[in-house]
Amino acid sequence: MHLSVDLASLLALIIAIAILAMVLVRLYRERRAMLELRRLNAFGQELLEARLDLDAMCQLIYTYCQQVAPAPAFAIQMRSPSGTLYCPLVMVQGRPIHVSAPDCSAPVYALLEHKGLPVMFGEAASQPFDPLPLEGLMASGLYVPIRANEQMLGMIALQSDRPSAFDSSQMHEVSALATQAALGMQAAVLLRQQQHRAALLLLIAEIGRKVAAILDLKTLFHDAVRLVRDTFGYYHVSIYRVSDEGDAVTLAASTDPEIEHRGLTLKMGVGLIGHTAQQGTSHLANDVRNNALYVHQASLDRTRAELAVPLRVEHRILGVLDLQSDVPQAFTHEDASVLQILADQIAVAIEDSHLYMLQRQQSRTAEALLQVANALSGATTNLRDCLSAVAELTPRLVEVDWCAALVWPSTERAPMLRGAGIDDATLDAIGQALSRAGRERVTAQWGGERQLVLQVEPDLIALCPKLADCLPFAVVPLTAHETISGYLLAGAGDLSALSGHTQTLLAGIGRQTSLAIESAMLYRRMLRQQQFEHEMELARDIQMSFMPEAVPQAPGWDLAVDWQAARGVGGDFYDLIQLDENRLGIVIADVSDKGVAAALYMALSRTIMRSTALEGYSAARTLQRANTLLLPESRSGMFVTMFYGVLDLRSGLLRYARAGHNPPLLMRGSGEAIETLFSPGIVLGVIDDPEIEQRTTVLYPGDVLLLYTDGVTEAISPDGVEFGVDGLQAAMEMAIGQPAEAMVRAVSQAQQTHTKGSDQHDDYTLLVLRREPVPQIAEPDQR
Repeated sequence: MHLSVDLASLLALIIAIAILAMVLVRLYRERRAMLELRRLNAFGQELLEARLDLDAMCQLIYTYCQQVAPAPAFAIQMRSPSGTLYCPLVMVQGRPIHVSAPDCSAPVYALLEHKGLPVMFGEAASQPFDPLPLEGLMASGLYVPIRANEQMLGMIALQSDRPSAFDSSQMHEVSALATQAALGMQAAVLLRQQQHRAALLLLIAEIGRKVAAILDLKTLFHDAVRLVRDTFGYYHVSIYRVSDEGDAVTLAASTDPEIEHRGLTLKMGVGLIGHTAQQGTSHLANDVRNNALYVHQASLDRTRAELAVPLRVEHRILGVLDLQSDVPQAFTHEDASVLQILADQIAVAIEDSHLYMLQRQQSRTAEALLQVANALSGATTNLRDCLSAVAELTPRLVEVDWCAALVWPSTERAPMLRGAGIDDATLDAIGQALSRAGRERVTAQWGGERQLVLQVEPDLIALCPKLADCLPFAVVPLTAHETISGYLLAGAGDLSALSGHTQTLLAGIGRQTSLAIESAMLYRRMLRQQQFEHEMELARDIQMSFMPEAVPQAPGWDLAVDWQAARGVGGDFYDLIQLDENRLGIVIADVSDKGVAAALYMALSRTIMRSTALEGYSAARTLQRANTLLLPESRSGMFVTMFYGVLDLRSGLLRYARAGHNPPLLMRGSGEAIETLFSPGIVLGVIDDPEIEQRTTVLYPGDVLLLYTDGVTEAISPDGVEFGVDGLQAAMEMAIGQPAEAMVRAVSQAQQTHTKGSDQHDDYTLLVLRREPVPQIAEPDQR
């Protein structure tokens, strides 16, 4: 009995527990359903707030999917109007990544399209297809279709690196989110397509209106590429023109100023652009990384999709409209069709503009050449005016952006350069680079025929890097006296502006300029010769005024000087300074040049040396002091060699110092070997505080001291042999015992004999100081 009661109680308890469990399960399910409804409601509200923004909707789907089925890998995959698959959003470990079209799993998408139901797998080995290749997160996956009105818009993909990461309840909740989002996404896709189509139609209308009013090709090209870019947001748009020869296409306009400035030419059949120009049909690459025709350019590294559309009039291909996007799958076949209409309108405008420009060029050619001739007729006596007139007129008369006229007036002078339409810094850089040293290299590259320069040779780049910044440009040689004397350079950012017609016109201007240059150079040469003769006469008079008016003659001493300038005036000088009653300062010097410049430096050196010597310093200190005063004035790179001696007229004691000058020669009256008065010291006007050593010697009766410059010893015979110190010593020995004046004449005659009367190439200074021998007194006859 008691057993029956206990059993009944137990059964009642079990039934109560079961009923309670059922109630709890029901409550849990109701609560979960309520939470799901709330989530779906919130999701729906946020979808409405997204205002048909497809990108925002994709982000919302990702956020809510992470709440119901957290996964390290998430993707939304859709099919574009062109039929290709693309992923508008891929998230891995919370980070957005890019997945290209070939990486999108077409088998998964096809399976969902066929079944119309979600698919889930728990282990990689059990999967019936390849999942999305998302950084190894492929151990398990959940794939849910997004369908609206029996049409599949896309799919939601969740993948994990854990096996069996998803369950059926998560699949149900993700499916509910997909169903909730489907209609909104369908509307967003349709809105995007309609916006895209409307933009295309607006662009066609805008371009059509503009091209009807534009006759300038350059303006037409630039407006077209910028309108396409601004309307559609393609990151790069360009137009290419088929070359006159028909074997290449050349960049006419680009939305990238750097690419447009650099220019680009492609051969027919090369790349999408070359194939489009060759075949006359559009070429579309929605994934350039997997398109064999695509040609990669470093400056367009962001390109992911490209569409090339031919510019055609009837059956003729005039060029290519090229559009590039940084988004894969950016173009549809509808885009290609609509853009072909736009390209046809641009092609008609190009044809009309070409005919207009041809007529305009023909009428302007004669006018341009006439204006150049008139301008040059008034500048034929001035080379600078001639070049300035040509440089300024050419960009106004010819379809070029800039012009530079370069002329080497002579082999000794730096080039003369005038320009217009080109900045001063670039012009100065070209002028400095194409100096006298670069003339041979330039003429070797450019020669004597006009040419179009699209690429500067490496050796010219090394000589003048700025030339690379001026590409492309035309080169026309300028000749004078049947010799290339310079070049006319003209460039334009638009390569088509440097067409054959433009080059022909530039050649005509070049011929007229050459005649004007030849006339100006002849006139300039005549004036220069007249001026030179006048300056030489004046300079020689001035220089002679710095030389001692007369050679001092002290009792017991015989002094003679011979001074000759190689160019009428020169850099050699000598000076005889009466320091006091018994001391004579002797100076001989040679400036490191010839001509007027050396003469001016000589005058300065002579003035400084004389004033310093009169201060009474020693010979070495006098040279050091003169160096200190000369150094600030030696900006032109000149220097001077100098010998300075202080002679005691009573004792014959000579204190001397040498600053890099030829050491004097001392010939003893006793017949001993000729001595060289060497003392250490460097030239003046180069360094501060040079070390100069003073030495002494004594001139005895009968001794002869000879001071000279290198113009005496470096005279060259017709067979290339120098007169040298040996020749000088031999001449001295031949004239031993003669007065100083006779010795000077003997040396000069010996040198002339050696050179056989050839022209003097260096300044010549010779100073002979002879101490007269003591007269012999006859002894009285002792007989």
